[in-house]
Amino acid sequence: MGNPDSTLDLSPEHRIFRTEVSSLAEKVLKPAKDKLSPHEYIPGLITPLADSGLLGLVIEDSWGGCGGDALCMALAMEEFGAVDSGLAGALSLHYLCSQALNDSPGISFFQESLQSMARGDALGALALTEPGAGSNPEEVTCSATENSGRWSLNGNKCFVCNVDTAPMTFILALAREAGSAEITCFLIPFPSPGITPIHRYVYLGWDTIYSWAMVLADCVVPDKQVVGPRGKGLSVIAKSMSWGRAALAAGALGLARSCCRLSIDYALERRQFSLPIIQHQAVLFRIADMALRLEVGRTSLWKTASSEGFPDDKADMLYIFCGECAEFCSSTALEVHGGLGYTVEGSIAELYRDAKGFKLALGTADLARIRISQTL
Repeated sequence: MGNPDSTLDLSPEHRIFRTEVSSLAEKVLKPAKDKLSPHEYIPGLITPLADSGLLGLVIEDSWGGCGGDALCMALAMEEFGAVDSGLAGALSLHYLCSQALNDSPGISFFQESLQSMARGDALGALALTEPGAGSNPEEVTCSATENSGRWSLNGNKCFVCNVDTAPMTFILALAREAGSAEITCFLIPFPSPGITPIHRYVYLGWDTIYSWAMVLADCVVPDKQVVGPRGKGLSVIAKSMSWGRAALAAGALGLARSCCRLSIDYALERRQFSLPIIQHQAVLFRIADMALRLEVGRTSLWKTASSEGFPDDKADMLYIFCGECAEFCSSTALEVHGGLGYTVEGSIAELYRDAKGFKLALGTADLARIRISQTL
C-alpha cells in the first residue's frame, strides 16, 4: 500500500523544507485549531507564518521573500491542506497574488506591497468573480474610467477572500476599460475609499476562510497600481491563476492524506468479527484506493513543479485530478468510519464538507476540462 507520507525523489533541500513545514503544522497550526474560533484561526497564524518565511515563500528574496520554487509551494500547500482547508484556500490566493506581482515591472509600489505581504502586514486576494461573470473572466463588467493618470472603478465583485484576516489586503481586481473591450488588472489596497464589503458568504465547508461580496463605487486607483500592461489583464491573471490552481491541487492532496491516515488508524483500532477491520479485504481495498490516488496525484504534482513550473494545461489537469482525489478520499474515509464518520463531532465530517471546495475555488472542474480540450 502506498505511503501517505511518501517523499519520492525530493532533493535534500526540499526534504528539509518539507520536514520544517510539517513540524510547524504539528506544533503550531494544528494546536491553534483547538484554541481559536474559526474566525480567529487564520488571523492568529499570520505572525508564525510570516516568521517562518511561508508568507513570502514565492516572493523574490530581493523583495523580502524567500524566493521559493514551485515545488516548495507544492510541499507547503500539502501541509496546509492536511491541517485546514480554509487555510490552504487563503494561502493559495496569497501566493496567486504574490506571483502576479513578482512578474510585474519593477514598480516601487509593487515592491513595497510584496514586502508587506512577506512580513505578514498584508495578505493577497483576488476580485475576479461578479454576479454575471465567474470562470470566464472575459465577461467582467466592472468598469474602469481613466482621468489624468487616475482610474475610477465601479461594479460588483463576489467571493473576495482574505479581506478581514490581516491589517491590510492587496486585491487583484479585473475591470473593463470604459468604452473599450480591453480588460486591465489593478492592485487595490483594502481598506480603501470606494470599496465596501456588503455580504459575507457562509460556505458548506472551509469554515476558517471568510468570503465577501463587495461593491466598488468610484474607487480611485492611481496609474501606478495597474498590474502588467494596460489592457492585458487577462494574461496577467492567467499565469497567476495557474499557480493558484496548482496550490489548491496540493492543498487537496493534503486533505486526501489526512483522510488516508485517519482511515488507517481507525481501521487498525476498530474490531469486528474478532479482527481489526483493516484485515477485512473490503476495507483494505478502500484504503488502498485512497493511497493509489494520493500517490498518483503527488507524483504528477511534484514532477510538474520540478520540471515545468505550472503551465496552464498542466495546472488544470492537477486541479481536476487532485480535487477529485480529495473528494473520493473524504467519501471513502467516511465509509471506512461507518456511522461514526457520519457524525458532526468527528473530523471526517469536516473533511467531507471541505473536499468539494477544492473543485470550485478557482473555477469549476468543467471549465478546466474545456480549457484542456482547447489545447489538444
